Amino acid sequence: MKLRLSAKINLIFSVVTIIVGIVFLIIIETTSQNEQRQLNRLQLLSFYNDVVNGVNNQTSNDWTFLNHDFNGVIVFNQNQNGIIQFRFASMPFFGIDDANLILNASLNNLSVMPYRAYFNEVNIKGVSLTQFIFTDGWSANQYTRVIIVFVDHSYINSLPNLLPMVTRLSFLGLLMFGNVIIWYLSKSLVDRIKRISKQVGSMDNQGTLNLIKIEGHDELSDLAIEINNMRNKIKENEDTKEMMIHNISHDFKTPITVIRSYAEAIFDEVATNKDAQIIINQTSKLEKKVNQLLSLNKANYLKENSRFDKVALKPIITEILEDFKYTRDLEIHLNLEEVYYDGFEESYQIIVNNLVENAYRFAKTNIAITLKNNLFSIFNDGPPIADDFIINGFKLYEKGINGQFGIGMSIVSQISQLFELKLEVKNLKKGVIFTLIKSDHNKHIEDI
Repeated sequence: MKLRLSAKINLIFSVVTIIVGIVFLIIIETTSQNEQRQLNRLQLLSFYNDVVNGVNNQTSNDWTFLNHDFNGVIVFNQNQNGIIQFRFASMPFFGIDDANLILNASLNNLSVMPYRAYFNEVNIKGVSLTQFIFTDGWSANQYTRVIIVFVDHSYINSLPNLLPMVTRLSFLGLLMFGNVIIWYLSKSLVDRIKRISKQVGSMDNQGTLNLIKIEGHDELSDLAIEINNMRNKIKENEDTKEMMIHNISHDFKTPITVIRSYAEAIFDEVATNKDAQIIINQTSKLEKKVNQLLSLNKANYLKENSRFDKVALKPIITEILEDFKYTRDLEIHLNLEEVYYDGFEESYQIIVNNLVENAYRFAKTNIAITLKNNLFSIFNDGPPIADDFIINGFKLYEKGINGQFGIGMSIVSQISQLFELKLEVKNLKKGVIFTLIKSDHNKHIEDI
């Protein structure tokens, strides 16, 4: 059976309340019984004092002062001549014959624990008795006087109930009232969840959510804020995707137009065979852009299939620098250590190639590359990068520096995140530095 959220909340509240209530009632009942037991002993002690006063002040043979509604008493006296006086007064269901049972049980206990005065619990003919026993003149198990006062549960039963029915009913009423309050609050929360769910489900055909109305200042309002933030990010991605399509179309359109025009010229025998090199160059540009898009898609795929290898970066750096050696006449400063990074060799080739290509494109006279255990950086003495690009340049589909399509840095950023590397870009006094950092390493190459 599928329970609604409000029903689950009510059920949990009821179960917890009942458990707490049962524990509360047990504690109250135990406390009540202990209190009644203490009151019983206090009244028994008071009765003992009355008996002692009556015996000590007795001037006649009247022993009616021993009679009591709840308590029984045994007075055992032995004078100096060895004459025994025995007086007994008891509750209705104990007779004179029972006095010997009570006295013997008490004296047997005294032979083991010869205390002068103490409380004791005995069972006579199936009746549990609370006793207070006083002895005087004890010597060799002989007593000059023994006074035993005792009572069964009659006095306790006569006491008012410390947990009356009205208290129990009040507790049940409180339980019901609490359930009503919890039901109202849970219904309010569930209604808010339903409204959020309905608004999330109202995504339009473009995959864009409407802004959710923020209600209250609790976890649900935090959820609504996060959904609105997600909505804004979705909308931002949609906008940048549209820009990407526009940029890709523009970047592809130019070389395609050049290729077509030169192909038509060759077909019309207007262009020479040497002009075919232009077609080859433009084809290489198209191939490079397609490879970039494929690399970006592969970076996303690797997120789901990531079992890393140990990759040596120094050979990759030197090999890629060799490819760029004759593209521009620049000073190259290298500080490379033999270190290994977690990841895939092909992925690090993509990272290093993009960073080196970027450095060669913008450097004026020199490039400095540093490779250490926790840091890989590439510095070029080119112009500074705008702050907006430093903040947004690594986002997918962003347009790069000087209007160029910046998918290369997006690829570097995504692969770096996959390998738990932090990509930083920073303007220095004489150039720009791109840095990949492992762990919490925060060193940067010094300004050149």
